[in-house]
Amino acid sequence: MQASECGYNKKYPKKHNGIKDPEYSIDCGVHYLSANLSAAKAKSPVDMDRIKLALQGYNYGSGYIPWAMKKYGGYSYSGAVEFSKQQANKNGWSSYPMGTKVLACESGTVTTASWNGGFGKCIIIDHG
Repeated sequence: MQASECGYNKKYPKKHNGIKDPEYSIDCGVHYLSANLSAAKAKSPVDMDRIKLALQGYNYGSGYIPWAMKKYGGYSYSGAVEFSKQQANKNGWSSYPMGTKVLACESGTVTTASWNGGFGKCIIIDHG
């Protein structure tokens, strides 16, 4: 995922799905999420406005948080959609991100695959 492309990845190619070691990917992803929570200035585990901003920054990359703060003062659904369309247009894509494969940690049954409010598209898998 995005952990492959973040600055915490020092071992593998900085490209989509570049990290092949799941433990290392998790380590990079946790550090990257922590950096986004700091950049969003999240103050506590219930500071949902800043946590939404951080999570969207994790998904969209480091440029999203300062853009959203400057343009909207923080996270907003309409701002996330605008940024997504802007990035897709800038990169010549039909959508952003496009063609992202979703991999599960183990086999299971997809129970939900839909939009989940401010957190974007959500897939829930029942692993038994």
